[in-house]
Amino acid sequence: MKPHWISDVAVDPAHPERLWFVTGYGVWATDQANADVAAGQTITWQFPNKGLEETVIDELVSPPEGAPLLSAIGDVGGFRHDNLAVSPVGGAFQPFHGGNPGLAFAEQVPALVVRTHWGPTRGALSRDGGATWQDFATAPEAATRHGPGLAALSADGTRLVWLPKGGKPHYSTDGGATWHESRTSLVATTLWPTYGPVADRVNPQRFYVYDSVAGAFYASADGGVSFERLRALPAKSGKLRAEPGVEGSLWLPTDEGLLVSRDGGRTFHALPGVSAAHQVGFGAPAPGRREAAVFLDGTVRGEEAFFRSDDGGATWIRLNDARLRLGWLRCLTGDPRVHGRVYLGTSGRGIFVGEPLPAKK
Repeated sequence: MKPHWISDVAVDPAHPERLWFVTGYGVWATDQANADVAAGQTITWQFPNKGLEETVIDELVSPPEGAPLLSAIGDVGGFRHDNLAVSPVGGAFQPFHGGNPGLAFAEQVPALVVRTHWGPTRGALSRDGGATWQDFATAPEAATRHGPGLAALSADGTRLVWLPKGGKPHYSTDGGATWHESRTSLVATTLWPTYGPVADRVNPQRFYVYDSVAGAFYASADGGVSFERLRALPAKSGKLRAEPGVEGSLWLPTDEGLLVSRDGGRTFHALPGVSAAHQVGFGAPAPGRREAAVFLDGTVRGEEAFFRSDDGGATWIRLNDARLRLGWLRCLTGDPRVHGRVYLGTSGRGIFVGEPLPAKK
């Protein structure tokens, strides 16, 4: 591993032969800082980073079967996390392509997963829950020229919709062998941040795109063949999320609150009590309830924290105290199999897993 982004060097005052320096990957250390390199002595560097991450998490998904978590990570690809307690034995997604900005699975066929990446074809498909991957046979010209952008799979897994940077949406019905340009006025910016399509979790024909730069919302009711601009929304928000099990239910975290649509994006309303929202995601319902639990990074009743709601946002439970703040979260998701479990994707501190406290006896 080649160090980069060196930002600090520290010497142990009690042991001057001990030296540390920090990079974009983590902390390097040696106990041989006094070695005479000119005389032929060498310095051995170690990477003692067990339990310490400096990764930037672009996306997290937790399918209802298979591995509990899949991750897309800047620079180092992404992982299938079969065991949340240990580093993935299989290593990063293969073939390895550095940054993976996008990751999504088909709701009704969760073993089918798509990721976008910075390799030559800009995307890949997995049919075994992220264990193995096959790169797309082709890619839209905009993806090759400007960057991968994001892609989504229809609820039944039969359609792919891709919004590459600097281009219009494209759709595929043959697993990425061929791509067709959608009819729409929507063109993705080449600037940061990356945004792209979100699949409805019930209806395989419905896809949505929230343009977080212009603050415009688009929807497709024909599997990505065309997109219609429906309305304006606040710009510079978190990730648009589709609610599992409810057709047309969309949640958008914004600086103006948590906006919810029940009609596929034609109308949105702000949830009372939430004055600002950064990221939102869904997890397993609480015992005795049918609706998915909602996880939120935002401000509720004047308190900025992580929250969970088991009643569709009517009431919220605070999940952290003032000592646990992780900076800007790039994504979050609940676990559809374990009520209360939440995964947090940070902007440089790796992945955090939150578990509910055991019930008091």
